[in-house]
Amino acid sequence: MPPKSFTPESSPSSYSFHGSNSSHSQDSGSGGRTYHVPNYATSYANEKSNLISVTFGGDKGTSRGAIAVVVVFLLVTAVSLSMFTWSCSQSMIQSISPGFLERSVQGPGVLDWSPTSDQEARATILGQADSDVSKSEGIAAELQVQENKGPRVGSIYWDKPQAGAHCHGFGTREYAAKLRNVPFYANGMRICEETEVSIHGVVLPRPTRCERRWPFGGIDGYWVVDFDEPNCLASWGKIRDKGCVSQGSRRFQSRLWGIKNGEDWMTLCSTAPADIAGKVIEKPTFCDDQGIWGIYGIWDLDDPSC
Repeated sequence: MPPKSFTPESSPSSYSFHGSNSSHSQDSGSGGRTYHVPNYATSYANEKSNLISVTFGGDKGTSRGAIAVVVVFLLVTAVSLSMFTWSCSQSMIQSISPGFLERSVQGPGVLDWSPTSDQEARATILGQADSDVSKSEGIAAELQVQENKGPRVGSIYWDKPQAGAHCHGFGTREYAAKLRNVPFYANGMRICEETEVSIHGVVLPRPTRCERRWPFGGIDGYWVVDFDEPNCLASWGKIRDKGCVSQGSRRFQSRLWGIKNGEDWMTLCSTAPADIAGKVIEKPTFCDDQGIWGIYGIWDLDDPSC
């Protein structure tokens, strides 16, 4: 039986799409079929694809920007913290006296126990002690020289005390100064109360009072100086006996001279002492402003004869 022959199709079925506004299909007549897809469908698909692509790209850019901002913030914070820590450590090291650092490194009283005899060991100990004494004296001398030259770098010190504009009282003026180089972790008020200062060549061991300045936390010291203040001195004129003013009380009166221009006469008068009948009276009983006649001090003193 002869084999059957098969004739292959000339070409496979083909499909084509056209963008009309109809959705029907028809046979092309050559084994293919034509489908008509509306234009708005393909247009919507393209627009949707573009929309998704644009949205994804924007989110990705925003995320990268946020990450970059966070990284920069962390770097700035780390650098600032490192610099702050370094400055604090330097301040702590500088505030410690050289003698303390030297003894901390070498150790207090490190002795060499190599001698074999007690006599040699004793000589070594005595020599080491003499060396420590000489070293301490040398450090003290060095500190004295530095003090004469001014405050050392990193040490706590007072600014030059400034005199108040007006007298604080008779022969008295108040001075003020700022305390410098106080570590941020230290008790500034306590340091203020324990830090001495020199005014008119006299060393004052502590301020009369300390005040903290806000908002930055600075500390000011105040001293009431009652010596070497000639501009705050005044003098009483002739003290006159005004007789008895009540039973057991006698009144004395005197004019106050030498009040400098701009000074508070009441402050000076109420703090000026006087010598009455051989007795020093610290202040008047009261002061009286008599205008062009001047400022007068009034003393009412006990007198059994009245």
